[in-house]
Amino acid sequence: MFRKFLISVGTLVNIGPHEWVRVLFGWGLRFFWQVSYMMSWTILTVLTVDYFGVERLPYFYIANALLIMLGTMLFSGMIHRFVRNKFMAILAVIAALIFFAALWFQDGNVFLFLGLVLVSFSILLSQLQILISLFIEDLFSPSESERAFPVIGSAETIGGIVAGLVLASLVSFMEPETMLLVAGGFTLLMVPVLIFFGFYRRLIPHVRTREEYQEKNERRLISFFSKIRQGSQGIKKIPFLRGLLVLVVSQWMVFTLIQFQFTNALTSEIEVRGEFLVQEEGIMRSNLFADVTKLFEEGKREIEEDVGIHHENGLEVHYEEEPHAGVKVFRVGEETHSVKEALTHSLGLLHVVFSVLALIMQLLFASRIIGRFGILSSIVIYIITSIGAVFGMTLKYGFATATIARGNDEVLGVLYRNSYHSSYYTLRENIRGYVKEFFDGIARPFGIILATLFIVLMGQYLVYSEFIFANNILLIAILGFMLITTLQLRSKHTLSLQKNLSLHEDTEAQFDAVELLSQPGHKDAHGILLKYLEYSKHSEMMTIHILHALGRISYFHVLPEILKHLESESERVQIAALELLAGFKDLQKACFEKLFTRYRVLHSLKDLFMRTKSKQVRRKIVRVFEGMNDKTVVEFLIHILDSAEDDVKADCIYVIGLFHDIMSAYYIEQYLFDKNSRVSMSAAAALWQFPKYRLKILPLVLSKIEKGEKEEKLMGIQTLGEIEAYHEMPKLKDLLRDNDMEIAFAASFALLKLGESKGLSVFIKELMMKNYHEGMKVFNDLNKLPNNIRKGILLSVRQHASRAINIILSKHSDKYLSEYPAPDLERLKYYYSLMGAHHEVMKVLDALASGPAKRD
Repeated sequence: MFRKFLISVGTLVNIGPHEWVRVLFGWGLRFFWQVSYMMSWTILTVLTVDYFGVERLPYFYIANALLIMLGTMLFSGMIHRFVRNKFMAILAVIAALIFFAALWFQDGNVFLFLGLVLVSFSILLSQLQILISLFIEDLFSPSESERAFPVIGSAETIGGIVAGLVLASLVSFMEPETMLLVAGGFTLLMVPVLIFFGFYRRLIPHVRTREEYQEKNERRLISFFSKIRQGSQGIKKIPFLRGLLVLVVSQWMVFTLIQFQFTNALTSEIEVRGEFLVQEEGIMRSNLFADVTKLFEEGKREIEEDVGIHHENGLEVHYEEEPHAGVKVFRVGEETHSVKEALTHSLGLLHVVFSVLALIMQLLFASRIIGRFGILSSIVIYIITSIGAVFGMTLKYGFATATIARGNDEVLGVLYRNSYHSSYYTLRENIRGYVKEFFDGIARPFGIILATLFIVLMGQYLVYSEFIFANNILLIAILGFMLITTLQLRSKHTLSLQKNLSLHEDTEAQFDAVELLSQPGHKDAHGILLKYLEYSKHSEMMTIHILHALGRISYFHVLPEILKHLESESERVQIAALELLAGFKDLQKACFEKLFTRYRVLHSLKDLFMRTKSKQVRRKIVRVFEGMNDKTVVEFLIHILDSAEDDVKADCIYVIGLFHDIMSAYYIEQYLFDKNSRVSMSAAAALWQFPKYRLKILPLVLSKIEKGEKEEKLMGIQTLGEIEAYHEMPKLKDLLRDNDMEIAFAASFALLKLGESKGLSVFIKELMMKNYHEGMKVFNDLNKLPNNIRKGILLSVRQHASRAINIILSKHSDKYLSEYPAPDLERLKYYYSLMGAHHEVMKVLDALASGPAKRD
């Protein structure tokens, strides 16, 4: 039952059955860590406010940031030197034990209690976050990660929802301090996940190259300070990274300031409302929050002068002494609450709200927005909405406006975080890790410390209202600075990608650069790609990749370069160029306005139509013809009917039918009973759209299937799919059981064209058995299917290809890729091509090119 459920869900989220083990490992780790992290962060915030006052919260931020830096220095080398899953299990156990041990000091030494919790949170849990990210990256190849990471990423927002619900529901039964037991319990739940991973570890394959293995070994021996030095050197050399560093520091300053303003507003709201009031003995409020302190003092005097009862905001409030805690508490109605309980409950509920909205943003809108506007423009959207939210907080500071600002930072922050992580693909793989470690281990806590120092400094000299106003002005200034920095980063980002294109020894960096340049937000991206395509030698795959990127940009003046690639010897390059040409929406207008352009385009297409032997290429050419709507096209096709060979004539008849013109029947009806079965069946498929011919066509097609030779039978089966003969589906289903697998395969493809999934298993089984060239031709033919059908088939094909890759890699788990037998490398090239995994295909091609001698 559970397996069927996973298969059903996998169909929706594009995860193969063999990948679910890894996905569940990654998801479970990320989920349990997120719940533990969110709970402990909230509890620490609440206890800091309760014990020392909200004005002392900045010191908690500074301590947290310094300990993150310390943890990064302590564990930087260990992360790469130990078996990762065992090391994570040890850290999780230690973190949980420190949470449990800290409770022994709860009623004794407050500083020791909070210090232990803070050490576990800031050092161990923060390092676990880095380890989990590295662990998940190692579980998946780049092509698998594109499908798996969005699913695993949902664990963070779902974990936030669960953490909020646990906090809000348990606060009525236990103190926030005691909830650390629950947070520690969630931390410990990572251990069984890691233990199960140990059992399945040998079943998880990897594409290992000797170069990558040597590079990882070298990284293990590098000290933290060497990594930071290399990361900082990389930042100095790359202008884009310098701007990104400023952006990271500024963003964490914004996060810290908004977090403080929000926590302060929420605490004040709880206290001022009168529903939950608390004044602890022995703890003095500083002049920073004089207004709140004054409220407490006035309330206290009023109660002491009364008989024990007074009215606050229309509610009857009783005063009583809590002897066990030494805390004076106001009781509203029948229930007694303290500030820390109310704060925990409110933060828990708000975590739920923010996380639900962030999950919706992540699943439904984030990728669309980033795809529509680009990486940096998406960051601009986040900054502008943040400025609006903070501006509202400046006009009228309070719980509502602070909550909006905090919610915006959490929900729209998804855009920033996704864009920020995508920006790392601007960097070469060999420095990406160092830069990440520098940003996470140094830049992030530095931003927190810098913002906190501003809070403390302003708090020393300003009264409450001035302090709040100054914080908001500082926030607007930082966000404005971020906006200017981000806008300036656009040209630097484009320049960095342009430099990556020249890295001929690093094909992965080139592929990433082409992909990012095709996204919105780059000035003259088409010119850069065009120049690179024209003046450099590329592999077939890289040429196709660039042509597809140009197609996404859709600038018409790349037309000369497109026509040049129609002369390529590679059929795949020709198809990519034709698809790009057909995608120009203004092709007809441009060709008719410019006579030489029209003549050149038509001449190139006609020439390719005559010399190619690919039916798919000819079909692509006709798609372009349809967009041009030129009368010379008709003359050209009629000429082919009179003079071409049978194979070319068959394709010509087929494509004439694509014009959907009743008068075309006059020219192709004569070929309906041609001796050549390809010509005859092409005429049948072309004429089927006109009802008057159907009584002739169906008996002809069925006779080919029942009485014809194998070639005629195959053509008849294919035609049933082309003419959408739904009433003949029972016959096609019977043919699925034919002993001749070519006939069964043809029947399966025809059924798929009719929207019947029963033939899918046969189709995929045979597709997996084909060689590279035959299989890719069939795979490309899937583009003829309706979009809703094609998506499901492509999903299934790629899942089966991923499973086949899994089997091959598992068979050679102790070898480098260059040591695989050539037949297995050929199969990997085919399967990775089916998945569209460009990076892996390039690795396989390099391994094939190394030759047996070099592999030995």
